[in-house]
Amino acid sequence: MSQEGQFLVSLDKGRWVVKRKTAQARLSRSLQAINHWCRMHRHWPVADQQAALSRKLKGHYAYYGIVGNSQSLARFLYEVRRRWYKWLSRRNRERMNWDHFGRLYKRYPLPPPRVVHGIARCVATP
Repeated sequence: MSQEGQFLVSLDKGRWVVKRKTAQARLSRSLQAINHWCRMHRHWPVADQQAALSRKLKGHYAYYGIVGNSQSLARFLYEVRRRWYKWLSRRNRERMNWDHFGRLYKRYPLPPPRVVHGIARCVATP
């Protein structure tokens, strides 16, 4: 296992493929940074929070969005949503429930995970 991440070898449509996965330490460090940011900016309007979190997620996807890493990207989005809910629910005395957060999330969605770097592009470029 390298510091860059784990290398997984698996079958994909009948062919063996080497896939890379984000290292757990890097994922944890990114989530800690998101948690700290949400805590420090929970007083911002929800639209501004959503815009900033969207930019952070797009940057994360741009760096870690490689073929074979979609599970880690989906996990990252899931954890970001959980932390955003946690800090939004601490804005007032009455806690926000998940139903209310679901309605809020429909209005202010975060970008879905997407693979940005493909293997074909790396092979084609000399």
